[in-house]
Amino acid sequence: MQINYKLNGQFEHLYPVTLGDNVRLNNGTTLEQWKKQIEDLFNQVEDKDYNEIWSGSETLDGSKEIVPTKPLSECSNGYILVFKEPSGASGNVNYCYVPKTQSSMYPTFGIKFLVGVRSGGIRSKFIYIEDKKIKGHSSNGTGGNEETVLVKIISY
Repeated sequence: MQINYKLNGQFEHLYPVTLGDNVRLNNGTTLEQWKKQIEDLFNQVEDKDYNEIWSGSETLDGSKEIVPTKPLSECSNGYILVFKEPSGASGNVNYCYVPKTQSSMYPTFGIKFLVGVRSGGIRSKFIYIEDKKIKGHSSNGTGGNEETVLVKIISY
């Protein structure tokens, strides 16, 4: 902040120190430092990075249902479903995006995900995604589709 001050007919520029830097709280921080800490707390945005909201190993056949710890509507952008082959240290990992709007735009529609497996193979997963739960389909447990499992759900 600049203030003009007239001295002997000439204006001089003064730059006073703000009051916030002159006031010290009991813990030794200045008022400006405390203000920044409070602003940081109030402006903290959840899902700034990726948050794992479910993990396991699920084929998602017709009898299975998963309830993530966070509803789809409360995510900043949506879910990332992580599929992989259940056995062995090697194989393919597949990241499948589910937009936040899925449960409100198409609540009764299923989604088909095509996921890659070793040796150039492709498997499919057909699932229903509601706001608070994910349901499987019987086709996920047959025809080789059981060789790929859901291992994580990430909110972002």
